[in-house]
Amino acid sequence: DEDFVGGHIKGARNIPIQQVLDDSNSEALISSLKDIPKVIFHCALSQVRGPKGALTYKRMTEGVTNGEQEILVLRGGFAQWQEKYGKQLDLTEDYDEETWKDPFE
Repeated sequence: DEDFVGGHIKGARNIPIQQVLDDSNSEALISSLKDIPKVIFHCALSQVRGPKGALTYKRMTEGVTNGEQEILVLRGGFAQWQEKYGKQLDLTEDYDEETWKDPFE
């Protein structure tokens, strides 16, 4: 997704929503995330794609992860994250302030 451009949370993986929704990709997705205790989904605002991805992933992991994995949605999405932490290099990678000036106009 284009949301990864302009910065991202340090250590984050960019998994576009289409990959999460693709049933043929579910085993590979679960396998790649199975050892991560907290999987946090987000998009620009965490209003549509982030929550949809989290719900889809939660459903596909039922009975597989034994409830040992927390599946969360980042409140406010990356838009709020970058406002608070964008310039903090220990929390945000590849941050480009120009990308986030009036991003929704």
